[in-house]
Amino acid sequence: MNFTRHIAAALAILSLSALSACSSPQEGASDEQISNALAVELASGLEVRELEVVAIESLGTDDSPLFRTRSTATVAYTEDFYREIGTIDGRPLVERVASAGDTISGTVITTSTPQGDENWRVRFERLEFPPIAGQAASQLGSSQYVVEGSDEYEAISTRIAEEEAAAEAARLQRVSDLTAALAGRWVSSAPVTREGAVYEHRGYQAGYELNLEPANGNTGTGTGSMYVYSQPDDSVSTGVGYTIDESGEFATLTFSGRAYHRQLRTNAGRGMQWRLTADGRMTAQSGRETWVAQLSKE
Repeated sequence: MNFTRHIAAALAILSLSALSACSSPQEGASDEQISNALAVELASGLEVRELEVVAIESLGTDDSPLFRTRSTATVAYTEDFYREIGTIDGRPLVERVASAGDTISGTVITTSTPQGDENWRVRFERLEFPPIAGQAASQLGSSQYVVEGSDEYEAISTRIAEEEAAAEAARLQRVSDLTAALAGRWVSSAPVTREGAVYEHRGYQAGYELNLEPANGNTGTGTGSMYVYSQPDDSVSTGVGYTIDESGEFATLTFSGRAYHRQLRTNAGRGMQWRLTADGRMTAQSGRETWVAQLSKE
């Protein structure tokens, strides 16, 4: 949040009544008038603590007075200021960038012209202040923000770390369980389906058999066969490879050869990637078609 943005992009014009007689029509706006003009433009949570005119230059004429004024000013924070830096636990995470009571100092260059007998129109020409980041606590609304480094932040961070550690332990256990479960012989417990209906060619239905070796790390190999479901000896075979997914929910299985079966008029792999879960459900997507083979371990 740039300081000058809150002071009207450097050229806001304000009409202000003369509040005291500390300046004459020949000197331009007074300290108090310039201070009041600056206060109007400050963001919530900021106030003018002090302003002093240090130089006045006449730019106009007797008929058309115009004065340029250079002032030093101190602006104070009346509230803590925060800047959003992310989210935590679904809530905005903010860091404190300034505390109530902090101050910043700078220079204000203004011009002023008379408006009536005792009024001056003040225009900001240049504002030389350090940038002000964030916004006042009162302006953050009801967002239920969390302040970085607060007790609440530490409690949430600890809970999240514990939950993440538990989730990681559960994931590793799933990977371990699936790795152990896949090794062995699997055979179709029902005919293969395509789009929810049993795949069939001239009365022949398909089944699968997998013989998987124990995985080395997260990968393993074995053999796969496609056969006529009612005649298991009528089969074609090829090598297979599988990879345990890092989620531990399934393994990706591929057939290394085409293994075309004449009776079934299809091949074992069909150039597809199959997903195999611990319960023996093997699925693949071919174009818009979903193939399913339900296997049981023997």
